[in-house]
Amino acid sequence: MQKLGLGTNAFAEACGMSSQSMAQFLRNKSLTTASVYRIAMALDMDPRDMFFPTDEEETELSFTEKDKEEKNENKEDAQPTISTTAFCPHCGAKVRVGVVLLPEQ
Repeated sequence: MQKLGLGTNAFAEACGMSSQSMAQFLRNKSLTTASVYRIAMALDMDPRDMFFPTDEEETELSFTEKDKEEKNENKEDAQPTISTTAFCPHCGAKVRVGVVLLPEQ
């Protein structure tokens, strides 16, 4: 809303929502899939980008230098670890997610 220079009521109207629904959304009281879609359309963005940005810097798989060194040292014993960042759909906090790939047994 701030980037568009819109107040809550104007933004709610642009999203096709009532000002009461927008106020509830902003207080984390309720959010439907349809609301997410309308908000994304008003912001001219893909709804998935609200939760999982497509900016390469944000979503790029990353290994720290230490992780790379450890991986090279223990290549035979260690399982590959993949880490990335995502955004919590409830509070919007940025979280780091790590996955260890296990061999098939």
